[in-house]
Amino acid sequence: MLKHYLSWKLGIFAILAIVTAALILLHSCGGGQRTADNGSRIALTTGAAVSDNAPEERQDVVDELNALVKQGMLTMAINTEPVFASGTAKGNLLIENDPANRCAQVVQIFREDTGELVYTSDLIPVGKYLNADALDTPLPAGDYPCAACFYAVGEDGAVLGSGAVKVTLHVKS
Repeated sequence: MLKHYLSWKLGIFAILAIVTAALILLHSCGGGQRTADNGSRIALTTGAAVSDNAPEERQDVVDELNALVKQGMLTMAINTEPVFASGTAKGNLLIENDPANRCAQVVQIFREDTGELVYTSDLIPVGKYLNADALDTPLPAGDYPCAACFYAVGEDGAVLGSGAVKVTLHVKS
């Protein structure tokens, strides 16, 4: 009986708390109006001037900006849990330079605990795939949290952009 009474009292208290919070929120919002800096009030309404679509002349600008964004995008694909049978064996890195990318890529893997560079890929052309490779620095058995850094490389060898993905290298023996 006491449990039921306490449960009922807590339910009433919760309802009162919600109603009080709603009233405070409504009061602080001014009941649908805002006060400008000079003390006047502004009614908050959405009129016929609001539209879902940008004007036609703006669509050209939007299209141009979207094209620039697409040019600057860098898609990164790698196995985030590659396994190496030993510190000198090839592991299943599964690195892909997505066909949507504009540039060749080079991938470097750095250990998070020491910052040591343990792997650098060859240049991976757009649309190509690197299935497996050995680390440049053999590691003893263990799990190694790392950062795989992807570099978009131009035809002249200049780095045009970069991004990183967290990976964990698993060396079995």
